[in-house]
Amino acid sequence: MIKNLVERTRFDAGTLTPLLKRLGDKSLLTQKKSKQDSRQRVIELTNAGRDLRSQASSIPDKLMCRIDISREEAILLKSLSEKLFVQLLDDETKSIENIPS
Repeated sequence: MIKNLVERTRFDAGTLTPLLKRLGDKSLLTQKKSKQDSRQRVIELTNAGRDLRSQASSIPDKLMCRIDISREEAILLKSLSEKLFVQLLDDETKSIENIPS
């Protein structure tokens, strides 16, 4: 569902929706209404999308070969980036909650 993709990719729905449309136009995925909740959309990869996903799975290893940091440093960088993201998100949420109505 789009909601799950928003959480996993950290793109907001306004950014993700046009990307999904373009991927659909390229026949890489399909979108259908959820049977449980018609307001939700279920996203599924097509065969072409699954093939591309398989090809893309090698990208992280190729990136590691091009940058001069160890695997442990990359894991630490990811962890610190996640921590920063969560803190910024919390600060943004607190700021919005403190705006007078």
